[in-house]
Amino acid sequence: MDRQEIIDTILKTEILSDWHWFNYHFNFYNMHMEHAFAKSIVDALYDIGQKIKGADTNLINKLASIHGSEKDLQHYEQLMQVLAEILIIHRAVSFDWQNIEKFEYEPTADDSNKNPEINIYADNKIIGIEVKSPNLLEHQKNRNNNPFQLTSRNPLVQSLAKNETTYPRDNPLKDFLMSANEKFAPFKKKYDNYISVLYIVWDDFINEPISGLLSEPHGIFMSDSFAKDKKGEILKFENVDYVMISRHRFQFQQTAGEIPFPYEINHPLDYGERDIFPFKVIIKNPYTSIDVTKDLIDCYQVFEPCMEMGAEYHPSDFIMWI
Repeated sequence: MDRQEIIDTILKTEILSDWHWFNYHFNFYNMHMEHAFAKSIVDALYDIGQKIKGADTNLINKLASIHGSEKDLQHYEQLMQVLAEILIIHRAVSFDWQNIEKFEYEPTADDSNKNPEINIYADNKIIGIEVKSPNLLEHQKNRNNNPFQLTSRNPLVQSLAKNETTYPRDNPLKDFLMSANEKFAPFKKKYDNYISVLYIVWDDFINEPISGLLSEPHGIFMSDSFAKDKKGEILKFENVDYVMISRHRFQFQQTAGEIPFPYEINHPLDYGERDIFPFKVIIKNPYTSIDVTKDLIDCYQVFEPCMEMGAEYHPSDFIMWI
């Protein structure tokens, strides 16, 4: 589809004919105007469709299918997930990969009907990316209302009042890893040159997922991880080689709500630049022996988290909000 065909398709969906969180943004087209938020989505869908036939239509259908219940916060969370998928897929298809062969949208392997968002065939490697974004609205409200926050599992939990404490958001991380581990398993079995990445789109509090993975002693990638199987053995998620994390959820929410955004971006779905704050991070699963490629690092502009990037890029245990 060309750009106008994408717009025309969207205008015929439930985004405009029923209650939808993005109705306001796309209805500008009916008034012969264009909202920046809608424009950013249309532009991304056009680029994706040029590289992966049919993916643009599929993603429009995903956006349009989340409709019908006025101000349903669960629908809002689901739309944030779709925006995360669009962002990460768009970044993949717009990057200049070395020796690119093809992209596969929602690929499957063997008899499995579970699939990651995209496979990238480049430079004799296959890179699979699964995209996840957690439900955060209730958690964001707790952050704003509670004076104390635990960002990792530690003994302080025993000394803090439950009604004044925001608890770690590490269970979604475990669930994301379990899901990705299952989705990547048939690809890992089929291909020796497969690199698997779980990309998590969080909000501005990127210290939370970093702490959930790397805080001592119970972070998911640490020696005494809280994530264990029924036998008490640590879950190693061996089919997931790397976790990448960004802060784009904050960007989605602010720009959709027409709230001034504090960082330098060109449009609502702008992925950003490598050396410009806010930074994106990559964390290697300690149980994998697979090395990441330079192209993958450059495409997603990721760094290993460290204090030099800012305090929120270092694992923490406890925050007292003043």
